[in-house]
Amino acid sequence: MLIDILGAPHSLLPVLAAAAICLLSSVFVFGELAELRYPEGARPWRFLLVIAGAGAGVWTTHFVAMLGYRPDAPLLFATFETLGSAALAVCGIGLSLVVAALARRRAARLAAGAAAGLSVSAMHHVGMLGLAGCVLGFDAFAVAGSTLAAAGLSAAAVAVLHRAGSGSPTLAAGLFSLGVVALHFGSVAGTTATAVFGPPGLTLSPEALERILWVAALLLAAPAAELARRQLRTARAAARAGRAALALGEEVIAAGPDGGLRWANGAFVRATGLDAPRRRLLTLADILDPEPKDAEAFRAAASGAGEALIPVLLKGDGEGARWRAARFVPLRRRDGATEEIVVALRDITAERAAEAKLAESRALTRRLAIVARETDDAVIIADAEGRALWVNPAFERLTGHTGPAIIGRRPGAILQGPDTDPETRAAIGRAVAERRPIRAEILNYSKSGEAYWIEIDIEPAEEEAEDGSARPIFVAVSREITERLRREKELERARNAAEAADAAKSEFLARISHELRTPLNGVTGTIALLGLGSLSQEQREVLSHLESSAARLSSVIERILEFSAAEAGGEAAPAGALSFERFAEGALGSIAGAARAKGLVLSAWIDPALPEAVFADEARLLRIISVFAENAVKFSDRGAVGFAARLVGGSGGRGGRAAVRLAIEDEGPGVAPERREAIFERFEQADGSARRAQEGVGLGLAIASRLADAMEARIGCEPRAEGGSVFWVEFEADVAAPAADPRCPRVAGRAALLIDPTDARRRMTAETARAAGLVVTEARDLAMAARAGGAFGLVLVEAGAFPDEAARAALMAALRLAAPRAALVAIGPEGEAGAPFPGAAATLPSPAMRGALAASCAAALGAVAAQQTPAAAR
Repeated sequence: MLIDILGAPHSLLPVLAAAAICLLSSVFVFGELAELRYPEGARPWRFLLVIAGAGAGVWTTHFVAMLGYRPDAPLLFATFETLGSAALAVCGIGLSLVVAALARRRAARLAAGAAAGLSVSAMHHVGMLGLAGCVLGFDAFAVAGSTLAAAGLSAAAVAVLHRAGSGSPTLAAGLFSLGVVALHFGSVAGTTATAVFGPPGLTLSPEALERILWVAALLLAAPAAELARRQLRTARAAARAGRAALALGEEVIAAGPDGGLRWANGAFVRATGLDAPRRRLLTLADILDPEPKDAEAFRAAASGAGEALIPVLLKGDGEGARWRAARFVPLRRRDGATEEIVVALRDITAERAAEAKLAESRALTRRLAIVARETDDAVIIADAEGRALWVNPAFERLTGHTGPAIIGRRPGAILQGPDTDPETRAAIGRAVAERRPIRAEILNYSKSGEAYWIEIDIEPAEEEAEDGSARPIFVAVSREITERLRREKELERARNAAEAADAAKSEFLARISHELRTPLNGVTGTIALLGLGSLSQEQREVLSHLESSAARLSSVIERILEFSAAEAGGEAAPAGALSFERFAEGALGSIAGAARAKGLVLSAWIDPALPEAVFADEARLLRIISVFAENAVKFSDRGAVGFAARLVGGSGGRGGRAAVRLAIEDEGPGVAPERREAIFERFEQADGSARRAQEGVGLGLAIASRLADAMEARIGCEPRAEGGSVFWVEFEADVAAPAADPRCPRVAGRAALLIDPTDARRRMTAETARAAGLVVTEARDLAMAARAGGAFGLVLVEAGAFPDEAARAALMAALRLAAPRAALVAIGPEGEAGAPFPGAAATLPSPAMRGALAASCAAALGAVAAQQTPAAAR
């Protein structure tokens, strides 16, 4: 029987046979390809099966269909082209499909699928070119259209194979088969055959080709039989498991006697996401995980030993780890051997969670019961109205009332008495009525009438009733605090007594100091009168010793009186505008004489970011800094004592609030780390040993600490990096005058040479000069200044570095050579006293403040400019 397919006559039977061969071989090939996607399925024999099966199936399909082709010319098949097309089919189609199955990227998979379709086209047309006895003509559009159809459907088959979720090997096989059929019949429809005459070459007759195809079909029979066996087994498992699913559970799977999975229903697939190819690679042990205690029973049930119900965890559950009740039902043949094991899975996650919660609740209840029984605190559980439901033994021991006597009654009505505070009782009642927690101290009475104090905590809670509803309750925990309150009262009395004694001691010190000062004034006056008389050298030495001792005693008395005043407190002075330059001059001026006597250098630096002035208690701050400065001078034998003011927080702008640190730095022996806090207590010193070098009663820093507390400031001590100590006070204050540009226009940008042998003072003076706008070069001595070179308009000299006339003359000679046009500004004690420094155009006191330094430099520059103006110009 002939049929016309797109204008190409074909015999019906070969066409049907070709379609069957193509579909069966494609289903087998794509089933194996699906398993190649997983590492467990990538076996060498599977690669060979896919390559051979795909190529042989398509080649056999083509030539079986060609045997049914009935053109107007005799068909003979050239041996070389016919067998070559078989090799092309095996290599091209098979390898392309393997690559498509293994590729990870979607683009690569689609390209490999399209390549398989192109290989089908190549195999087809090579086979067509092998037809002998006729000349073929190909329609270009038919060839191109059929080739594109084959490539597109082959790529679509690969895409379906890799579809998210389970994929579909059967649908993929159908698409691929459709592509092969479309290629064959589309191309043949555009082919014309014209008979030719002449002796043919080496050819195959249709009968010979038919015998070859029979061999190929027999080779394909093995995978076809395996495919049929799989489908039959899956169908039987589905039928049996489907019947079991109706009665046994939600998710059903079937496995062989070896545990390998054969079938699963839709509910199982949705729960695990395991498609059929993937499942065939797994066993029951791969997807079901029993508890350790059920491991042996699970292994026996999975081998078909008998029915069993075992809780398991389902691996690969898309919703997370969930528990299933797995019922194993073995299906046996007539001879008793196990043919399959059907496993029905029922979700018991909620049941397991409820059981675990119940077990946890019971365990917690047992533990709480133990705690409640063994604790020394009295525990009461009451209902929403405050009636007792349960009391622990500690409650019975504390109150003397037994549980039966309290249950059903309000404990307060039994335990509270005439001296119980009614406000506390009312507060507890309101808290219970409003169902809110409360903590209180209340006086109760025992059964024998003895009064005792308790601290009680009442918390609202809920209790689960037998019907599952929540019942409101209260849990009250109380502990006796009678002894604690007694001790607190004793401690309070002791503290009050100690404070009274301390106040009395301070008052005594103040009174005795006043009493000592009166006769001491007489002693001091008498010593002064004696000094006016005619005395020998020995008498004058004795008188000097008396005068020194009287002065030290007077200092001690004044310090004690000052400490008593600081402890007494007093009203704070109104906050005035504190100027930091003026403050620094006052703080250092009080110690200038003592520092000069010991050869100490004074220096000062004020942070340019600080506001010009702040509202602060200047008197207290000045006293605190004075204490620091006096101690620095007292305990330093060399080096420098410096004052520094810094902005450490806040803002220096108008309307802002600035955090300021005032500090005194010294190069003395320092303070041991363990003494840095203790020295701010009264009668404490940095060196408290009997061999200390300095005298004193240890009240100065204690006075500073109390003054700082009075103005809510912080005070402290820290080591200096180069040696010595830094004592500081920090406070916050409102800005009185905002920070201004510290640069002086008249000196800004001028090059200045600073000569000072003292490193600490030179550093601070240089920073002050730079803040005023000068470009400063520092030099320790004349030699260093000569090496500095440069055209300097100003030379700043610390006068103390050149104490005699010879040194000053050498300085002036060097300056005439190095900077003949420079203006000389002298800084030092001579400036304070008003004594001129030879050659200086201006003088100012040391340490130099920014304003005074800028003014002196401007004046010196003006004076030098006036001297250098020619007389004619004047």
